[in-house]
Amino acid sequence: MNLRRGINNRTGDVYRNVMADEEGIAYLQLEPGMYTVEVIKTGYETTFYTISVLRDGMVIQVNTTPILNDDEVRIILTWDQNPEDLDSHLFTPYDSSSEDTTYHIYYSNKSDANLNNLDVDDIDGYGPETMTINHLGNGLYKYYVVDYTNSSNGNPTSYDMSYSNATVDIYTSAGLIQTFHVPMNRSGVVWEVFEIRNRRIVPLQRYYNTLDKENTWWEHNEYEEIYDEEEIIEDYETDSSTWNMKDDIQYIRDVYAYTNNHIKSYEKFDATSEITDYVFDDSTLIKAVIKNDLDLEDIFDGDVAVEYYYGNPDYSGVNEDKNNLIFAFVTVDKKEEYRYYFKEGKIIRYIGPDHVEHDFEGGESIYDNGGLGVSEVFAKGMLEVEHCFV
Repeated sequence: MNLRRGINNRTGDVYRNVMADEEGIAYLQLEPGMYTVEVIKTGYETTFYTISVLRDGMVIQVNTTPILNDDEVRIILTWDQNPEDLDSHLFTPYDSSSEDTTYHIYYSNKSDANLNNLDVDDIDGYGPETMTINHLGNGLYKYYVVDYTNSSNGNPTSYDMSYSNATVDIYTSAGLIQTFHVPMNRSGVVWEVFEIRNRRIVPLQRYYNTLDKENTWWEHNEYEEIYDEEEIIEDYETDSSTWNMKDDIQYIRDVYAYTNNHIKSYEKFDATSEITDYVFDDSTLIKAVIKNDLDLEDIFDGDVAVEYYYGNPDYSGVNEDKNNLIFAFVTVDKKEEYRYYFKEGKIIRYIGPDHVEHDFEGGESIYDNGGLGVSEVFAKGMLEVEHCFV
């Protein structure tokens, strides 16, 4: 493994090099900061991960996968320690002309008649849990992740999975082609991630907080082969460029989780009865909470609450541009949710109430059509910085 300093630094000078042992474990002493790990192994895909080193004794997991043949697809699920057991569920095209009923692959039924299979079932946190489609055919495939830990304990409204940093990577013979991240701050135990329709990956990103079987796709779908011969796509295609934004999005998600987990350690200022600011080191605004944002009510047509998140040097351990707005979470009438991911004053991801991710590779001007209220939300977030330090 090669390590380089910085986020998504794939070509810079190698800072450290280390070999893993027979169990795939490597030990390193590193200064606090952000690093890019390049994983290299003969016969495997070369993969890159951005990691954050915060303290001694950290355990960081990185993965790779054997190089695949044409028409092979591998789906890899990873997550943090909690919840301990997340399960992969893959529904493969149902062939009504046969008596095959093994089109639902999961821990109790690890393969189907076409030898698509669950390779690894992990039950004690982190993963990886892997699924392999050995010969991608036409028709409809669907992939879900289920929080078995909480669903089996009768806790369908748990937030654990949404805070688990669960990530789904999709590999083909072309390498890593798409990455999905679990929606944040959502109660539920079922994450409907994506489908493959006629060899085309379609993001879904739906989330369920009920165990009512009548509301789940597999209870009312007929599993018919749904495709038009004229629309078959011979090459693997994706509907978004999520995978090549992985490091920027993961960094924002990590800052979000770290800030909330350590929120009691920061200075808290109640600017008004409606606005609370959290400050690090007396000079850096890292979070602002507005309980009732009257300025945004006309934009969203309802009662608006907003959480703003800024670059947090307490997380990264390195100097950052102060008061750098990276994320905004908007709730309208306590039910509709909007998420905005920012980098260097540009929108890089927008997620509306439908939970569909809209990505803008390289960033897009906040004044362009990047989603509802982008420019207004960004401007209000930066205005909060000015108010905080006046």
